[in-house]
Amino acid sequence: MTTDRTFLCYAEGLGDRWEAVCLDLDIAVQGCSFNDVQTRLTEAVGDYFAYVETLPPTERQTFYCRRVPFLVRCCFIWRFLAGAWNARHDAGSGRGEFTIACPA
Repeated sequence: MTTDRTFLCYAEGLGDRWEAVCLDLDIAVQGCSFNDVQTRLTEAVGDYFAYVETLPPTERQTFYCRRVPFLVRCCFIWRFLAGAWNARHDAGSGRGEFTIACPA
């Protein structure tokens, strides 16, 4: 039986170079826009769970929650807060957070 889970994701970019990471699964992608990395990360998380479902049930649990390391999470939190505090961003830069709903 699967339940829907929501995963926290963060994206940051400068011009046409964007990166996004799922903080709850330690999965990252690169792309050319916010929408691009959001789509790619959603697909990567879906592919990840499709692979996990092929594993024996006894091995699946360790793959359902493998967060990025604590210090990396702190770095993303700091960058998010710093960006929110400083309303003046360089032209073409951006940050965003989003969630991905996925059966897990």
